Order: sequence, then structure tokens, then C-alpha cells
Amino acid sequence: VPILDKYHVPLVLNGHEHSYQRSWTLRAGQVVEGEGAVYVTTGGGGASIYPVFPRPFLAFAESAHHYVRSEVNGFNMTLRSIRIDGQEIDKITLSPPPIITENGAVNAASFTPALAPGELVSVFGWQLAAGELSAARLPLPSSISGVSVTLDGQRLPLLHVSPTQINAQLPFDAADPTVLRVTTPNGSSDISVALSEVAPALFPAGSVAHADGAPVDADSPARPGEFLMVFLTGLGRVNGQIAPGQAAPAAPLLTVRAPVEVRLGNATIQPSFAGL
Repeated sequence: VPILDKYHVPLVLNGHEHSYQRSWTLRAGQVVEGEGAVYVTTGGGGASIYPVFPRPFLAFAESAHHYVRSEVNGFNMTLRSIRIDGQEIDKITLSPPPIITENGAVNAASFTPALAPGELVSVFGWQLAAGELSAARLPLPSSISGVSVTLDGQRLPLLHVSPTQINAQLPFDAADPTVLRVTTPNGSSDISVALSEVAPALFPAGSVAHADGAPVDADSPARPGEFLMVFLTGLGRVNGQIAPGQAAPAAPLLTVRAPVEVRLGNATIQPSFAGL
């Protein structure tokens, strides 16, 4: 039970007992209102039936041969218990709300709490989306399959949603401190986030490329005197106006306000361009 509670499991299916039993919503073994697990015992598949007895945690129970049918519709799951004579004896719909983990809003490149205006952010939790979907084009959408993320009420553009992770972009005018909220058809979950002026972070793979866009790696190393492109997030505000989720303009180029320098070993390099 502590493991199930820790990972916010909404449904637990049991066998062994030859009967049908469904609990109220439980957490730490106690009946609760709101977030918790429903326990269903479904053991009436054909062997002899056991008697069932009233329990404070039981919402419904019947000693009968039966099966349980599960129907998943987006964010909801409906369980129907069907007796051997075809009669529906119990029905429940589970609609678990989203849950953001503690310190669950992090830099999308480094997975650290360091965040800045315009940053790409990853949000981790449970029941954040009904499936795994990515944005198909620019500008990025502010909602994907019923999932939205806001920062102090302002909707964020979304790159990707899944049950346990959402990737989004913070607005360039975001101020500290602020509250990030994930909303689904089943409810919402909030987390406080702190912002800095800059929070640069390189992505683990593919961050450095040749001028033609090909990655710099062991098979295609950088050469002395060559111009390279470095891709990262968290350089902060830009000189100019652009809404989050929009494609970076080709003209005029938008540079970042904060000074940027690159270090290669002991050498310090002033970039020819630092911006979107």
C-alpha cells in the first residue's frame, strides 16, 4: 500500500478471493475524499464462490460468478461488473486528476530547478495526459488533447504531453515568483516556480553542430577555425517582441539581452550571435 500511494496508483485489481468487492477511495488504508486508489477484487471466474462480509472500506460487494469489463475513454475509465446472468451489478467511473510531483517543474535540458523567461520547461507527474502526443507545427498550440499549462493564468505553448511528462515554453515576460498549473478535464494541479534572469542549459545530445546543421561527434569532429552552432535553452529575455511558441524570425534576428560567452577548455570565445 505505501508503494501504491507513493506513485498515486488510481486502481488496484485483485484476485484470489472468489467474489466481487469494490472499495471506497482509499489512501494509507483509510477512506478519503479525492485522490486515492480504488481496490477491486474480481475472483468470480468459475470456481466455488466465497461469502462476503460488510467492511467499513467496502463500497459494494456481492458473492457471485462475474467478470469485470474496463472501458477507457480519454481521461476516464469505467469498470462494469457483469454477473453470470448478464446483469450489471456494479459500475464505477475513475477520473483521476493530474498530479505534479514535488519540484516537478524543471529545466527541459538539465532537469534542474533553474528556470528563466523563455525557457523550455519539463513538468513531471501523474495523470498529466491521456496519451503521448507532440505538437505538429509552429506556432505551438496552447492545448493538446484537453491538456493545458498556465503560468499565473497565461497559457503556455506545448511541445509534448504524456501521462508523466509535459514539455512547454515559458513566456519571455515571465516574472518571479510565479505559479504553474496543469489542467485536464479531470481537474488541475499547481506548483510554485522560481525564475532567474538566465538559466542556460545544453541539451544532452545534439547541442553542438557544424554550420550545415550536422552534429559534431566523434565521427565528425570540430576543426580549428570552424564556425559552430550551439543549441540550448535559458538565455533569458530577448531584444524585441515575440510571443512564446512562435518560430524565431529570420529578419530581424532576435538577440538575447544578457551577455554570453563560450568557453572551450581554457579558451574564452565571444559568440558572433546569441539569440533565437
